[in-house]
This record gives sequence, structure tokens and C-alpha cells, in this order.
Amino acid sequence: MNFIFDDALSEEVVEQEFRQRVQTGDLSMVKSFRDKADDIYENAPLRKRGAAFSSLYRKFIWTLGYPERVSEIFEEVDKEARLPSVCILTRVMRRDEEGAQLSEDGMQLGIQIRSDSLLDVERCRYLLRHELTHILDILDPAFGYDTTRPLSEVSPSEESLFRDRYRTLWDLSVDGRLESKWHLPQGLKEQRAGEFKSLFSNLGTEAADRVIEILWGGYRLSSGELRQMVTGAVSLCAILNIAADISDEVELHRTYGPGSSCPLCQFPTHEWAETGDELSQVINEEYPDWEPKQGICSQCANRYLFTAAFSTNSSGTPNQIIARTSNSFSGSSMEDI
Repeated sequence: MNFIFDDALSEEVVEQEFRQRVQTGDLSMVKSFRDKADDIYENAPLRKRGAAFSSLYRKFIWTLGYPERVSEIFEEVDKEARLPSVCILTRVMRRDEEGAQLSEDGMQLGIQIRSDSLLDVERCRYLLRHELTHILDILDPAFGYDTTRPLSEVSPSEESLFRDRYRTLWDLSVDGRLESKWHLPQGLKEQRAGEFKSLFSNLGTEAADRVIEILWGGYRLSSGELRQMVTGAVSLCAILNIAADISDEVELHRTYGPGSSCPLCQFPTHEWAETGDELSQVINEEYPDWEPKQGICSQCANRYLFTAAFSTNSSGTPNQIIARTSNSFSGSSMEDI
């Protein structure tokens, strides 16, 4: 496997590693790096200095053993060597941006990872095991992965809900399989269960627990099954052969939770805003079908809040309206377990 670490990730990981080593008094490799950096400052032409430093950071991320760490995880997950032979690791800033994806031709694998995750041995192991298992599912013809068709043919809002359900059900299956082989982060099963129950709110407690038990127990889903299961609790239980007491609540009612997508901007969020009458009114001018029960992220809420505050149709002064809906500015934070 050929691992390529991008310049931003290499630089940040090496600098953080050296800061930790300085704190513990392990200075030998730090001194070696600083000597080579001083040589670049003294001898490299200004126009070539940036490239020289990038090369130095890439060299030291190998010297520090990070490719070997990643390679060991790949080998334990991909025993049949089905993954592409080239893997490019790039830095991202937020945890919800971390992930893995195949190139269009399937010849390269991209890993998006924060420097903090790469430095944290246990976090790195779980993240890569989880993401690589997803990729191995995609590469398996029996899984039948298909991105050419939308999950919903009704609306973007329904598509967003179905995607959240697809991801959550698949995550349950993946993490359940991982638990049979390796230790998982504390509280992960409870987190996955909470995400599932929030997305199938009309499924009775007993049936929901049974679904989680089956998926966490190693049930390997196919993409075709997932596509049917996301349409609602009835299809979900039928595929898993579960007798269920399903309430009359509308199946497509979104019970939003941490990491769910905002129905307006479609971006995942952990910051959900509270809505007042004025805010709901101005949102409905642009999105007539939107209802407060669908939720709205704090960023979208802030934009509409200012529109509501200064609208000629709004009752009260802008300051009064802002005061009545002030919770929308910061959102109602819903943290991961």
C-alpha cells in the first residue's frame, strides 16, 4: 500500500508530535528536525523554501512511524487485499468531516482525518476500522452499492431523511461487526441506538431494541435492503422479520438529532435552533412545506431571524422580535455521547 500524506496534515501532525515530545523531554528527533529546518532557512532560495519544508515534514511523518501505524490497521481490516493500492490522507478540521471515499475509477482511496485523530492511537484505530469496513462493503458486489439513483423521488427533505436513516442503519451494522473483533469506544452502541431511535420515532421501544440487537449482532445488510428499510418502520421490520407495534405517527416526521441534516441547507449539524412564530412565518415564505417539527439549524435560523426582525410584516420592533427568538442565535446544542 502506498500512503500519501498531504502537506497540511504532515505539518500539523509533526508539529503536534514534537510539542508532546518537548513536554516529556524527548528532544533527540526534535533537534534533528530543527537542524534540518535551520539549514533550509540558511541555504534554500526563498522561492524554493516552501517546497523544501513540505518535503521535510513528509520525511518526518514517515520517520515518526505514522504510515506504519496506518498500514497495520489496513492489514488487519483488509486481509484479502481488496482495497486500492494507493491511499491519500488529507487533513480536515472537524470531526463530522472525517471519512473515506473511493476515487471515481476505484483506483485510489481517500481518507479525510483530523490531525488530532491521527495522533490519538485508539481514535485512529476505530475511525479507520469503521471507514474501511464501509469501503469494503462498497467494493463487495453482493452489497450492491448504487449512487446513481436517489433514495427518494418525492422531495429533497425526504431524501435528506432517507440518507440519515441509510447512514445510521449501515453504521449500526458496521460497528456491530467491529465489536466482534475489537474494542469499541465507550458509549458508542448507546450513541448509535439513540441516533436510530430518533430517526424511527414511530417504532415501539421493544421493536426498536430488537432492530438494534439484530444489526449490532453482525447482520450484514445489502444496499438494496437499506434502500427499502429507510422508507419507514413497516419496511424495516418486514425485512428483519420483526413483529412491531407501529404508531399512527406520520413516518416521514423527522425527529432531528446530533449530526442530522438541516432540512433547509441539507448540511449535518449539532446546533438546532428553537423557533418562534415570526421566524416560522418568514421561513414558510420561502419554504411553504416546512414545519417547526422538522427542525432548523442555528445558521439557517440566524439568517431567517434577521429577515423576520426587519420585515415590514412582522409585529413589534426588531429588538423585540430578536429578544423573543434569541435562542435561535446560538441554537439548542445536542452533543454526541
